[in-house]
Parts: sequence; structure tokens; C-alpha cells
Amino acid sequence: MPFITTAERIGIEKGIQQGIQIGLREGERKGLLIAIELGLTLKFPDEGLQVYSDIEQIEDVDVLQAVVKALMAYDDLDSVIAVTRRQAGAQMAQPTDGAGGDG
Repeated sequence: MPFITTAERIGIEKGIQQGIQIGLREGERKGLLIAIELGLTLKFPDEGLQVYSDIEQIEDVDVLQAVVKALMAYDDLDSVIAVTRRQAGAQMAQPTDGAGGDG
């Protein structure tokens, strides 16, 4: 077995910890996306999945948590979209097909 210096061992441990954190974040993100897809499908069966294609591009878990809360709080899709856009900022594309537009 090759000798590993203390610095190398610390680097390896930090790399493992970072990998674990990234994995946990990605798992949480995927779970939130499943919840969002289900909520959109159940509450807004016609337009919900059109909006989901934009939402699934969002990487920030905090933004996705806000979307889940908006789905629970509002009964209209425009309100959910407004909260999502406000939270996501540049992470979410602007509507191109009129879904959730202002007018």
C-alpha cells in the first residue's frame, strides 16, 4: 500500500465530504422536483406540466422549496408562477407560449 501524506489524506477526506454534500443536495432537488411535478399535475392538469419544464431547470433547492410552498398555498397557476419567477430570477426562462403570462 502506498504511503499517503497527511496533506493528501486531508484532501481526500475533504473531497469525500464535498461529494457527499453534492449528492445529498442533488437527492433533495430530485425529491422536490417530484413533489412539484405531482402538485402541478394534480392541481393544474392542463397547464401544469408546461410550467414544469421550466421549473425543472432550476438548480437552487431553496427556490424549489418555495415552489412547493406556493403550490400548497395558491389555487391558481399564475400565483405559483409569480412566486417561482420572483424566487428564481434568471434561473427560469420567460414564457414563450403564453402559459402563465400576465395578459
